[in-house]
Amino acid sequence: MKKITTAGFGLALAAALVAVPLATGAAAAETVAPAGGDVAANGPAASSSGETSDPAAEPADEQQDAAEPDTGQRDGAEPDSAASGAGGAASNDAPPTPSAAAASPAAGDLPTPEAVRADVSALKPETTTFVFVSWRRPAEPTRFRVTATLDRDGTSTTQEFDEPAFDENGQWDAYETVPVHAVWEFGDTFTVTVRAISADGTQEGQSVTVTAAAPISDGPTITSVTTSGLHSPSVTVSWEHVIAVHPELVTGYIVSIGPPPGSGLDSDTYADKYIEVGRDVRTATFSTLDISRRDQDPILDQPIQNATEYWVWVSPLTEGGAYAGYSASASVTTPAVQTPAAPAQPTGDTRGVTASVKDGKITVQGSAVTAGSWYFGYAFSTPVALGWAQSAADGTVTFDLTAAKLAPGSHHLALVGNDGTIVGTVAFTVSGGAVAGAAVTSLASTGIDAGLPTGAALALLIAGTALLVVRRRSTFHR
Repeated sequence: MKKITTAGFGLALAAALVAVPLATGAAAAETVAPAGGDVAANGPAASSSGETSDPAAEPADEQQDAAEPDTGQRDGAEPDSAASGAGGAASNDAPPTPSAAAASPAAGDLPTPEAVRADVSALKPETTTFVFVSWRRPAEPTRFRVTATLDRDGTSTTQEFDEPAFDENGQWDAYETVPVHAVWEFGDTFTVTVRAISADGTQEGQSVTVTAAAPISDGPTITSVTTSGLHSPSVTVSWEHVIAVHPELVTGYIVSIGPPPGSGLDSDTYADKYIEVGRDVRTATFSTLDISRRDQDPILDQPIQNATEYWVWVSPLTEGGAYAGYSASASVTTPAVQTPAAPAQPTGDTRGVTASVKDGKITVQGSAVTAGSWYFGYAFSTPVALGWAQSAADGTVTFDLTAAKLAPGSHHLALVGNDGTIVGTVAFTVSGGAVAGAAVTSLASTGIDAGLPTGAALALLIAGTALLVVRRRSTFHR
């Protein structure tokens, strides 16, 4: 049994919704009750057949085929025999007599499984329904007995699993597949019981019972997947869903994005993002992914990359967050970084944007600038592209003016956002015949060059006022 992290289990369940896993695992003991048969939910049924497969095989969730984007479903071969995850054991006979050296513990000493969860493969089977069961062991490795029963007619399978000691932060997780030889119908439920047993199978611990739901309806249909953003892309997926059976049981949707299947990520790394939305929502947008690595804290909210293929999935949910139907999937490729079209020449300062020029660079700030976002700069009068720059934590954006070779005098800067709209414009001045060394701040309310010493600026203001008075008097006396 392969250790599964939280992120890994989430991906495994999402994949299970669009695939029938290949049968793998060790020998399985299973019982198929006739229609209407009486199968106890809290105990194994009498075994009627035993089948054996390779005990070294990988778990079923490791062997799913890649999906086709236009269908959202993954094709899988129907197994010829019942199977379990690694560690499954089977027997058709009565439990062996324990040896003197291997005394069985009392039932009260056996641990109770925790965090039990069960889901049903969403792909309509031909003969066999696969029930995916996970649980956490609160103590040392233990043998477990799992029973899955189709509630509609009592068809049941019981399997036993030896769980090895995979330690993850003091816990051990199990993830197994139990085949039930029956074909689910929309709205079917399966009762799943997990309990610890002694090594010889004669003692049973306290059981935990959960319900696994088959799909309630056909899956949604993805109507569009679009991208936006000139520098930092976002992906928006929209869908429709006609719920013909039990519409009241669909409570929402889980929408996810990640690399395409078989994209080359190693088995210990997951790059994805999940959004859960309400039942009436039909669109979701992603701009970041979460990077998860086995035995490491996840790295959250990493930007979606440019010029990269992604897949999106939409899955209906029912009460408790269980999957309610088929998943739909589609692919999309984000664009490369783009240059926005130059806006019209600005005529003044807008939206409270200010700027300062120093050492050949212009630094812009304003209330509309968001820390960490990307902005494109244009210098005017003749538009000169200054390129993309990411805003700092203090909400400032800095562009290099050296390559622009701006002539001395007044200029304007237009700040363009990731969506191509103008965030603001600001006037600035290049003085001294060169950008380097200039220190000029735009002060739209006064027009005073803040790079001048305060005394010099005041002297210019007084001189200008005096000149205006003299000229007015000269005109009056003519």
